[in-house]
Amino acid sequence: MDGGASVAICECLNEAQECAAGIVASHPELCCEIYDHEGKSREPLEVVYNPAVEGRYRGRPYARRITACGSAIFLCGGALIALDMRRDLAWIWGYVLGLKMVVVGTALLVRGLTALYEHRK
Repeated sequence: MDGGASVAICECLNEAQECAAGIVASHPELCCEIYDHEGKSREPLEVVYNPAVEGRYRGRPYARRITACGSAIFLCGGALIALDMRRDLAWIWGYVLGLKMVVVGTALLVRGLTALYEHRK
């Protein structure tokens, strides 16, 4: 492999699943997306990961990690805003960066909480 994307055209879904399972078994760092005849114009029919690394990309471990990162970024942004507000916005960069961190942290937090809700037991 040269590091770029590769395409394999298979006759049926079972053949595509077997091909994808073989690829992710030999290269755990990769994932395989299986599409139908319409290609990437729609969502993939299936995304195949190696079971050893699947938790990095989906499921409860991924949702917890995204929630924790979102919370940390949100809190750091809030702290920067509060610090700059106490100094009467003398360091405008604290407010600007803090506001951006709050927006990004909120997005990650909502994404993580939504994923946790979807993967609840």
